[in-house]
Amino acid sequence: MSKITIGRQFCGPPNSGNGGYVCGLLAEGLDGPVTAVLRAPIPLDVELDLEDQEGAHVLLGEAGPIGSAGAAKMALPDPPPAPSLESARAAAARHVGLTNRVHPICFTCGTAREEGDGLRVFPGQVEGAEPGLVACVWRAHENFARADGTIAPEVVWAAIDCPGYFAWVEKEGRHGALLGTMTGGGGPRPEGRRGVHPGRLAAVEGRPQGVRGRGALFRRRRTACPGPSGLDRHRAAARRLSFPALAPAGLSRHPPPPEGTSMRAASVSDFRELARRRLPKIFFEYIDGGSYAEVTLARNVRDLEEIALRQRVMVDMTQLSMKVETLGQTLAMPVGLAPVGMAGMYGRRGEAQAARAAASAGVPFTLSTVGVCSVEEVARTGTPPWFQLYMLKDRGYMRELLARAKALGCPVLVFTVDLPTPGPAIATCDPVSPAPPGWRRPWPRPGTASPTPPGPGTSSSTAGPIPWARWPPRSPKAGVSPTSCRGSPATSIAP
Repeated sequence: MSKITIGRQFCGPPNSGNGGYVCGLLAEGLDGPVTAVLRAPIPLDVELDLEDQEGAHVLLGEAGPIGSAGAAKMALPDPPPAPSLESARAAAARHVGLTNRVHPICFTCGTAREEGDGLRVFPGQVEGAEPGLVACVWRAHENFARADGTIAPEVVWAAIDCPGYFAWVEKEGRHGALLGTMTGGGGPRPEGRRGVHPGRLAAVEGRPQGVRGRGALFRRRRTACPGPSGLDRHRAAARRLSFPALAPAGLSRHPPPPEGTSMRAASVSDFRELARRRLPKIFFEYIDGGSYAEVTLARNVRDLEEIALRQRVMVDMTQLSMKVETLGQTLAMPVGLAPVGMAGMYGRRGEAQAARAAASAGVPFTLSTVGVCSVEEVARTGTPPWFQLYMLKDRGYMRELLARAKALGCPVLVFTVDLPTPGPAIATCDPVSPAPPGWRRPWPRPGTASPTPPGPGTSSSTAGPIPWARWPPRSPKAGVSPTSCRGSPATSIAP
């Protein structure tokens, strides 16, 4: 038995090992074509046991086997002719991850990874080819070379992993696949060539091969490019993708219509797609992404997936009502619009538009501390908003905001304490997310509720009463315990 640790650099989704990289590690030392199978997400920075069992490698986690590799279970047919290097370059420019947040920190295809830290393999649909044939160019970095000067095999497996995923995306328009099985080709190499070398240009391709049950088979390969004479066939691999029985929360099973065509929203994912098409990339990623590795974002999505509405039948449907009483108000349904920072960037006077929509639906709208529209402008829509307040270092500025909100009759104060220090988002660090030409920061503006918060940042707060922020005096206060939110923002709501 030996030990193996997958470093955080080699992630696929956040907090899980890159499938191709892990399969390549499991296949190391085995002869001939090898099939690697992953049965569970591979933890990062955790020492795992690797066993030899009758000519196969088995990776063990706390609850048992989580991966294995052995003699190939499927034949690797000779692939058809590869796209030209020019076609591969052009296809890479159409990579969906350049315009849509897919897996920005993935070791293979992450757009937020630097050269030499990630592989930056960006496969896109090949022009004029059948849907699902994707390709791109890749030049291996010297950081991934072994002592003999060749690129580590597990890195090559990683490079040909994600093209299979994006082949599925281009063919079916559906995300959410997980790597199940990957078969890597062995056999003799071209004469005089041993392994992949740093700096050597290659074309990477992926194409659909078939479907079995809830799994899809894709064939992909890396083809070395020795020069203008053409491409040398070098390695082939096949991959089986498995899909959850249910699509992730908010994702649609049907592909969106092509760019430039009209689209009627039928799900949350459709509204997201409409926003992606309409907004400049930097604005869309600001509202669509999360901080750091987006772990809390992923947990929130999983928590929402566990919530189901219970269907009731054989009941009287003539008197239906979702009205609720909360914080001294009657709401048409138990829903409220949460504060969204700088919502005015996403639509002209966005906060005012949202306030009108909320009022027409009989639900509350919450104005963010960093809204583009002032609290006075939003109140002029006819219904004073709930007002969200961050704990800022400048207490005088906070008192000023509270006084203005009280004077306008804002009925509820939403006090948010999840920002003792700003959390950098991947989108804000992404060099491919420039601001649109002519764009200027919408703050500060005299008379708004949201100039740049004074001081270098926010201020921490502790549990207990906030005497100077009573809303109004002697009113009850409802709170959400930070320890019960699994990393979700902690907010107190005081009527």
